[in-house]
Amino acid sequence: MKKSIAYLCQTMMSVTASVVLMSASWAQTSPAEMPQAGAPVIDPPRWLQEDTTPQARFLTLKKEAGAVLQESQFACKKLDKTMRASCLQDAQAMYRHDIARAKSMMQETPQ
Repeated sequence: MKKSIAYLCQTMMSVTASVVLMSASWAQTSPAEMPQAGAPVIDPPRWLQEDTTPQARFLTLKKEAGAVLQESQFACKKLDKTMRASCLQDAQAMYRHDIARAKSMMQETPQ
C-alpha cells in the first residue's frame, strides 16, 4: 500500500511538473505570440537558450524542483487525512533528492 502511495505521489509530481512548465510558458507569451487554432506550436526562443554555466543549470534545476514541490503539496492537500501526511513527506523527500542531485551535477560538471 505504501509503495502504491509513493508511486502515485511520484507520478503526480511528474505530471504536475509538466503542466506547470507548460502553463508557465503560456503565461509569458503575449497574445500576438499565441498560436491560432490548428497552427503548429513553435517553441519560444527562450527555451532554446542553453544554460551555459554550472550555476545557471543548478538554478534551473532548483526552480523546477521547487515548482514540482509546490504542485505536489497542492495535490497532497486534496487527499484525505490518512494519506496527506505521507504524501507531503514523500514530496519533501523528492525535493531534497532533486536538490542533492542538482548539486552533485553542478560539482561534476567541468568548469
